[in-house]
Amino acid sequence: MYYGGYEVVPEIERLTGRLPVVHFKDMLVTESGERRMSWVGGGNRLDFEKIIPAFEKAGTKFAYVEQDDCYGESPFDCLKKSYDYLTSLGLK
Repeated sequence: MYYGGYEVVPEIERLTGRLPVVHFKDMLVTESGERRMSWVGGGNRLDFEKIIPAFEKAGTKFAYVEQDDCYGESPFDCLKKSYDYLTSLGLK
């Protein structure tokens, strides 16, 4: 949503009841302005501490992690970082 120019939490609230399954992506904007995919929690544009409760309130039951490009890092290492971050926020 953010990449498309939307404010994430208001959009989640607007779509309450229509988001049983979602996928999480994170975005890192470099100093040069390049937008890059990041492991969830490794970006600098999305506030998952606000996004996750909004999804819970909206009735979301499942979230999947997606990272299109790991930029040379192991996809499994990126997935582990995402998992560790999300579980640190209370997700299981």
